[in-house]
Amino acid sequence: MLCSSASVSVPPLSILFLFLIFPFFLLQVQATVPPSKTFKYVNQGEFGQELRLGGPTKVVSRVSSVDGSQGPYSLVLEQNRVALYLKSNNSPKPLLYYYDELGSGQDPLAYVKFNSEPETEEAYAFDLEFDYAMINSSSVSRRIWARPKYNATYSMLRVESDGNLKIYTYSDKVDWGAWEVTFTLFDRDGSMSECKLPTRCGSLGVCEDDQCVACPTPLGLTWWSKNCAPPALPPCKSRANVTNYYKIVGVEHFLNEYTEGDGPMKLAECRDKCNKDCGCLGFFYREESSKCLMAPELGTLTKVSNTSHIAFIKLSK
Repeated sequence: MLCSSASVSVPPLSILFLFLIFPFFLLQVQATVPPSKTFKYVNQGEFGQELRLGGPTKVVSRVSSVDGSQGPYSLVLEQNRVALYLKSNNSPKPLLYYYDELGSGQDPLAYVKFNSEPETEEAYAFDLEFDYAMINSSSVSRRIWARPKYNATYSMLRVESDGNLKIYTYSDKVDWGAWEVTFTLFDRDGSMSECKLPTRCGSLGVCEDDQCVACPTPLGLTWWSKNCAPPALPPCKSRANVTNYYKIVGVEHFLNEYTEGDGPMKLAECRDKCNKDCGCLGFFYREESSKCLMAPELGTLTKVSNTSHIAFIKLSK
């Protein structure tokens, strides 16, 4: 029997690696981003998340680590910024709790793409970044989030089920523990405190130095636990007797990061406004500016030194 020899073409190592990890990425994509085109395979073997005008404009969280359906948090591409929102059952509009302005603001954004790029030709460090461009412009700008000092080609950005924004990076140089969190937006060691997360303290809690330190009750502040919650309110149709409030001095709502609220108006007017709004669970009043903020969700209240910033939480008779 004569046997002819034939050369076998072996795929590059990077392609073999991609085949091995592709099922994992696919699961992450399906659980995190409903529009499948938001994640796409790009050259250099990386997964790029791209938000584009006229295309996918948001990345949606999952409900939990075991429930892959759409959650309440989303990262949204807007005219001149990317923003994080919380969807509330008590509000027709999503609640803004973070944004990052990109560009000059003169022209709208054409796209924002998450990218991993070596810092130099030697590739000693990688920039994990947003690449973005404006409409009618050929130039591409960058917003760097993190700088791992190793090959971070296999990185992905995810909106977590708690509303945080994280970047995960895979290293093919280790046998175990290959996945690492290389960036966290709301982090006790970063510029954005964990107290700015809407549900850092669950449905209700006072947060200070990234920790949940107290539970507001009609009788005052008590030790915080996961059972801390706002008072139960009757259905909207039978909520005529909800005229009572209890107050917490020296706190701010997570919405206060980007808005003081409406006004100026008197405290009685602010209270009356919340009374008439079934979706209002409480209001936040600033005595020095007479500004009034309605709160369709309570969640995390940040402790501040200014005692003229006061929260009023609805209480049923």
